[in-house]
Amino acid sequence: MTQNINQQAKIKILKGKILAFYEYLLAQGDQDNAQKVKQLAGKLVKEEFAIAFCGHFSAGKSSMINRLVGENILPSSPIPTSANLVKVKEGDEYAKVFFKNEKPRLYRAPYDYKMVKNYCKDGDLIKEIEISYTDINLPSKTVIMDTPGIDSVDDAHRIATESALYLADLVFYVMDYNHVQSEVNFMFIKELTEAGKEVYLVINQVDKHSDKELSFTDFKISVAESFASWGVNPADIFYTSLKEEKHEHNQFQRLQDFLAERLEEKDTLLVKSIFHSLQKLLKDHFDLINKKNELMLKPFRDILNKLSSKEYEDLENSYNGLWQEKNDLIGAVEKAEQEFNSEVKRLLDSAYLMSFQTRELAQSYLESCQPGFKAGFLFRKQKTEEERQKRLDIFYQDTLIKTKSQVEWHLRNFLVNFLKDKRIENKELLAKIQDFHVNFSSQLLTSLVKGGAVLSNTTVMNYTTDVVSEIKSFAKNSLEELKDEILTSLQEKNEAVEARISEKLAGFKQYITAFEQVKKQESTEQAHRKKIEMLISNAEALEDERCHLFNIVEEEYEVVDGKTMIVQKILEKSNLPLKNSKNKELTSKVVSTPNKLALDESSDRMKQTSEKLNKTAQIIKDLPGFKKLASELEEKGNRLENKGFTVALFGAFSAGKSSFANALIGERVLPVSPNPMTAAINKIKPVNNKYQHGTVIIKVKEEVAMLEDINHALKLFEFHAESLNNALEIVENIDSKSGQQGASEKANFTFLQAFKRGFKTFKGQFGSVIETTMDEFGDYVAKEEKSCFVEWIDLYYDCSLTQRGITLVDTPGADSINARHTSVAFDYIKNSDAILFVTYYNHAFSKPDREFLIQLGRVKDSFQLDKMFFIINAIDLANNEEEKEEVIEYVHEHLIKYGVRKPNLYSLSSLHALKEKRKK
Repeated sequence: MTQNINQQAKIKILKGKILAFYEYLLAQGDQDNAQKVKQLAGKLVKEEFAIAFCGHFSAGKSSMINRLVGENILPSSPIPTSANLVKVKEGDEYAKVFFKNEKPRLYRAPYDYKMVKNYCKDGDLIKEIEISYTDINLPSKTVIMDTPGIDSVDDAHRIATESALYLADLVFYVMDYNHVQSEVNFMFIKELTEAGKEVYLVINQVDKHSDKELSFTDFKISVAESFASWGVNPADIFYTSLKEEKHEHNQFQRLQDFLAERLEEKDTLLVKSIFHSLQKLLKDHFDLINKKNELMLKPFRDILNKLSSKEYEDLENSYNGLWQEKNDLIGAVEKAEQEFNSEVKRLLDSAYLMSFQTRELAQSYLESCQPGFKAGFLFRKQKTEEERQKRLDIFYQDTLIKTKSQVEWHLRNFLVNFLKDKRIENKELLAKIQDFHVNFSSQLLTSLVKGGAVLSNTTVMNYTTDVVSEIKSFAKNSLEELKDEILTSLQEKNEAVEARISEKLAGFKQYITAFEQVKKQESTEQAHRKKIEMLISNAEALEDERCHLFNIVEEEYEVVDGKTMIVQKILEKSNLPLKNSKNKELTSKVVSTPNKLALDESSDRMKQTSEKLNKTAQIIKDLPGFKKLASELEEKGNRLENKGFTVALFGAFSAGKSSFANALIGERVLPVSPNPMTAAINKIKPVNNKYQHGTVIIKVKEEVAMLEDINHALKLFEFHAESLNNALEIVENIDSKSGQQGASEKANFTFLQAFKRGFKTFKGQFGSVIETTMDEFGDYVAKEEKSCFVEWIDLYYDCSLTQRGITLVDTPGADSINARHTSVAFDYIKNSDAILFVTYYNHAFSKPDREFLIQLGRVKDSFQLDKMFFIINAIDLANNEEEKEEVIEYVHEHLIKYGVRKPNLYSLSSLHALKEKRKK
């Protein structure tokens, strides 16, 4: 009972946050994120717990969802099948289709399931599909979300996935066994965990594992270490197989049990997840504001970037100093006058003018002013007047002395210091101050005597008080003229200072303007940040359940009865294509599992062609402008004469290039693993008199070349090494920062770490050529701490392939996590006689494949595209002939889309081909 009360209290507080977030975002004009907050409000009211499956396309997300819910609801295929968000839930059977530019449609059961599956593949017209199905393994108020593959060639797929995951409460990231260590995995999962999502990894298709290639324990260790190196710590990792239920490493049952456990506590998880989603939306909003502001500030930052760090620091100090000085001038004269008056008052108030002696003299004088006062016997009147004057003079002189010591000196000293403090340099004014005196006449003392007052202590006290007050008033009035002159001088001085400041500011106006804009924006950002932090920490509960935000209004649907004929008409009306791979003819040459490529030419024909090339080269070599062409013809002729033929392998990592190469050779020569293995260019070459079968020649990079590679990687970390020893010290210093890196930094950091690990071994071998055996070959090919020091590797191997004069070049994967893998291979494209691009059946034509063809477009003018052959490897994974044709068609269409008009496309199985060759 108490637990329920606490849960309700948390929900009310969460509603308060949602409402505050929503109103804030609306006030900021961020309609997109406000709409997302509104969706979270609806999610909370419906108590809808969402489980999201995301990851690579064709990793088995849809198939896994089908298996978990116990029904074949979603389409599954080795090619991308989910182009939009698909939600599956338990309940009355229907399908809701949310179009991008049309009213949503509700298809009541029975409806055409094939039609709905086609909708799932259409990301152009449809943004979301919701499928409700009876008797599936899902509790009420629970949905499973199937998202598009994040590495699809269609960037809209990744955007659709990212835009939906804020609604997920539990995230399973699904990867193909062969494509775990891909940069896109690391970055995407890191983003999810940083957003507060509970992310679990599912490595599917472990039935592909082979202990001959790598022990499963070592594979799991490499997975954990790779994610940890990127600062990614998933909540758990599940290894599954949907193909072989009883596979020894299959943890699908554990995944099911785990999911059931999490669903039992879904109410608690729901509140926690929505709060994290709110935080993420606010962060997105803040990032959006910063992005807009940075765009606006770019011209100003460009100006400031022209300054060195020292110049910028000096500018900042000058700016702050000048503006502080200018601000100090505002109201400075008024403040100075107040200070002046206040200090004068303090000095006068503290001046002690009436000592006991002076008061006695005042009393003596007052006594002489009494009507009955007489002095002497003779000439009494005259003597009385003389005595009165005498007493007045004595009292006056004493009072004057007291005034000079207690008032005049202090006032003069104050005036001098006041001038110094205000930095007023005026000699004439200073002279007047030094000549300042408080001179009053004795008349001041006589004028204050009240006639007829009887002499008493009270009379004396009142009189002396009046005298002191009058003297101070006189002193104050004496200062007025000086005060006016001082304040006038101060005003003139400040005007001169302000003019000087303005002149200085005008001297570097563009920098000051830029600096002001940047500072202003930083202040605005800080205000936004404080506001957002306040919203996050807000614990005010929402008591009024009638709030409009939590009154969910169902969206209007165009209801369609579920008869096939009507559905078909609607489908045709919406112009959605109904694809059928069987009815489409391929315009390219597609061969299923060929025994060998058409590379075998007769010796006679090669010799004839060689002679023609050499003869043509001799004819044209002296013609103007044909010297280079003649040289190329002669070089090709010599290669034909010596039966030299170079075949280069390209493709994404784990596409099966090494397996394919082994199939061509007929033996497991190159190391094969689901982890990125080929870290250096290596060539399988025909044997000759000098190098016999099994000889391995390794060329270690020159020290200058190695340092150049190191500095290329260090540049991202804003370092530059003068030597390799210096580079080693720098790499040691950047170790601790590895968890804070982005994609480029991390990839280059991996290379730098390999350099650090291998430097001791290769320190004295730069520029040398190492001859070794096949026992050492695998390490130099696969281990980055060795391969990063290698310029090239030649393996001399005697087999049917090399006996024909063919050199096979195996290149690094185009999308592996190693910094060098993406840049070292393209030089081989121009110089190879044939290029074999390998794509993987279960991950056919992924984003890295697309990037390869885009890069290829930059160099394709230098060779003929007909020397390229595209290989779909692992065709044996096809479940049936229809699926196989669908994958071939998919690859074919994308090759044409990216500029290969008539692709030479082959589908084959390296695994089966190798087995067949080894049987012979």
